[in-house]
Amino acid sequence: MFCPSGQRFLGGGDHPPDRNLALGLLLVFLLVCLITLTQVRRSLIPLARLWVGTKRFAAGRFDTQVSVRSKDEFRELATSFNEMADRLGRQFRTLRARADIDQAIMDSFELDGIADSVLSRISQVVPCEASLVLMRDSADRVGAVACESRSGARLPEAESSAAEFTDILDGAGTLVIRLDNKPSRLWAPLAARQSGTLFIVPALVENRVEGAIGVVRSLEDPLAPEDEEDLKQLAAQISVGLSKAHVFQELSELHWGT
Repeated sequence: MFCPSGQRFLGGGDHPPDRNLALGLLLVFLLVCLITLTQVRRSLIPLARLWVGTKRFAAGRFDTQVSVRSKDEFRELATSFNEMADRLGRQFRTLRARADIDQAIMDSFELDGIADSVLSRISQVVPCEASLVLMRDSADRVGAVACESRSGARLPEAESSAAEFTDILDGAGTLVIRLDNKPSRLWAPLAARQSGTLFIVPALVENRVEGAIGVVRSLEDPLAPEDEEDLKQLAAQISVGLSKAHVFQELSELHWGT
């Protein structure tokens, strides 16, 4: 059969409709391949970032964060990974800081050395605006040393009688004090520079209050239960250091008295 122009569509050797169909199918195939490659690439990029993040995390780099912009399961997975990295990173930093404090306390035989070792590292264990260490000496006086966390500035030392100190802390668990109220002279220098809430945990030696440790948090940032537990463990470490320092002081006095 011939068309009026003389071109054959049926029974002839030329088939323009078949050729157009083949070209159309080829274009569709290429388009499908392009879309598939794009989707695969979008899937592989988040996977590659997660893989790199897990390798860095396994190497101990707990500050690793994975950024995934896609709004799918990969973004949820990256968010969960980042939260896990934050929690574990803080836990490991806390363990390292506590180990450093413990070593510094064991290496120090003086009250000032114990205070310095705690104040320089306490913000790594319990996030805070400032920190405070109270210690009773052999003359039954109580000294207070405070430090601002961000600047590292040491505040003027304060002193009080053991009676006032014991009245405040004896029998207390965690003492919660608003710094804008009338402060004790033990933390008056701290109240003059800081605002917020002071949380104090006593350090006991043979059931006697020999010292205390405190942190300042903003009014909008209460002390979480895990932070309070960390603070109590630091107070226990201070108790060990104070007991050792008192023994060393007594031995020194006996030595100089002979």
